[in-house]
Amino acid sequence: MIVLVALLAAASPWTEAQRLLKKDRPQEAVVLLQAARAKEPRNAAIATDLGATLLRLGRRDEAEATLRSAIALDPRRDAAYLQLVGLYLDDPRRWDEAPALLTLLDRGTALSRSPIGRYRLRLARIDLLRSVGRTVEARSLLAEASADELAKGNERRLADLADRIAAVEKVRSAEDWPEPAVDEEHLAELRKARALFEKGDPRSALPVLERLCVAFPGWRETRFLRARALEDLGRVDEAARELGILV
Repeated sequence: MIVLVALLAAASPWTEAQRLLKKDRPQEAVVLLQAARAKEPRNAAIATDLGATLLRLGRRDEAEATLRSAIALDPRRDAAYLQLVGLYLDDPRRWDEAPALLTLLDRGTALSRSPIGRYRLRLARIDLLRSVGRTVEARSLLAEASADELAKGNERRLADLADRIAAVEKVRSAEDWPEPAVDEEHLAELRKARALFEKGDPRSALPVLERLCVAFPGWRETRFLRARALEDLGRVDEAARELGILV
């Protein structure tokens, strides 16, 4: 008994946190992980575990910042990329962030230490494409991944991805892009932005449109008007990205 107590006392905060996570006790684990990170701020593995635990607790902004710091500390750490992409799969910001996330995944795949790590990052890319409606591309990449020798042992994940893609395709076969329910206050904001744009003042219209795009990511009219305003202001790359989201 004395030996057991001594061993527990000697356990690092990180080790103890991992034990608590296995027992589904993230609230307690996150405190220990924060202590472990304060002790070893350059440890990317601890940062990754902390980010994943914060995400489990619904603390999304903290989780994102922590996972991005883990990637910066060690760009070859597959788990940090996977957790970060997973954070965005149901986030309304994914439409705007998808290009940057795909570029980040490409970097992670190129730097990954292991074949299985690269394979999992490929599957994460498929899921991200699926989440932003790029189902044709996602299905093509899924077929390639299913034919890979590393598909063995990942059959459940592949089947789950196929089901997710099919579900998106089924919804979109009925309605390509469902319009959000917009209240009168925000409709008035759109009318204000449109009036500013039509008066030749895209610079004043743009902040209004950007607020509306954040509030209603699927509202097509605001995105199209935002693209036009960006183009008039000479921000052509951003306008092209906005039109790409619409397409």
